[in-house]
Amino acid sequence: MARSMISSFWERPKLNVNDSFVQFFDLLVYTYKDWGSDPHVFDVFFQLIPVTCTLTAFKDCDKTAAAIVVFRSFLRISEAHHLLLLMELKGYTPDVVSYSTVVNGYCRFGELEKVWKLIEVMKDKGLKPNSYTYGSVILLLCRSCKLAEAEEAFREMIRQGIVPDTVVYTTLIDGFCKRGNIRAASKFFHEMLSLDIAPDVLTYTAVISGFCRVGDMVEAGKLFHEMLCRGLEPDSITFTEVINGYCKAGQEHEGGLVLYRGMVEKGFSVSASTYSALIKGFFKRKKFVEAREVFEQMKREGLAGDKEIFDFFSDVRTQKLISVRVFLLKCAISSKIAQKDRDLFTADYQQREDVKSRSCKEAAAG
Repeated sequence: MARSMISSFWERPKLNVNDSFVQFFDLLVYTYKDWGSDPHVFDVFFQLIPVTCTLTAFKDCDKTAAAIVVFRSFLRISEAHHLLLLMELKGYTPDVVSYSTVVNGYCRFGELEKVWKLIEVMKDKGLKPNSYTYGSVILLLCRSCKLAEAEEAFREMIRQGIVPDTVVYTTLIDGFCKRGNIRAASKFFHEMLSLDIAPDVLTYTAVISGFCRVGDMVEAGKLFHEMLCRGLEPDSITFTEVINGYCKAGQEHEGGLVLYRGMVEKGFSVSASTYSALIKGFFKRKKFVEAREVFEQMKREGLAGDKEIFDFFSDVRTQKLISVRVFLLKCAISSKIAQKDRDLFTADYQQREDVKSRSCKEAAAG
């Protein structure tokens, strides 16, 4: 398709070159914006500019911004920035959208120094960075664990009269939660509520995850309930974070199993790590029937035990338990487990012993 577009451009020399170029520009930008294609086709675009000696198409900022978005989508940030410079050389000033798109692109690649320089250029040209611009920078700073700088960029955004949106607040909350600073995350969460900025599912998931990380399942449970009261439907990530939190806090039966069953009923996919957390939690508390229930459900869904689950069973065997038989004997003497659980483990143990015995006989025969 790219070849036919180029041929069409050159096969009509009697047409006004500028008009032909504008038509070509439109086809190039919007075709590849909507469908996607080989990004190398844009090399042709840059070759055509000096040949035609025209940039009139750039007078339409919407078209230029669209081209820059396409470049960013293909992760060709240098080309997008080059397009900005070409516009400026021809006397056209790119708009905030174009600059912010390039800023976002550099943020994706972690080019913080280039980001700050580009923002300064924007300000020098009288262009005011918007919420999208600052949001991109704050996201990069949070991912780089530069939370103090992220908060400073956030405060600068407010000083500039730009009202942060849900995305910006969620980015900060998630950043602080992942670093274990739940106090700062809570501050931003309550701040956005006081400003009537509605948190979404991602916001609640981030702050709930933060409380789960520090083991405060009471607050995590309250927020989960508050989320439901607001009419927000938890997604699989929300469920997984809360379930893992309950398991780490030793509340897999009271909270984890209940949420797990609700998750299954709603048709959400349960990750292997969530299954692993539940199984490990139940084993630690000697809830073997529940552990088997979860494990059987895991197999029904076609999931194989991941490394974490296998490592757990290995840990159980090495934690001062010479064998399952000795473990069961100790539990039976102290009456720590029910008869049905002892029977279950005895059957599993006997099955493993039979397999082991057959393997030894086959090896000896061979």
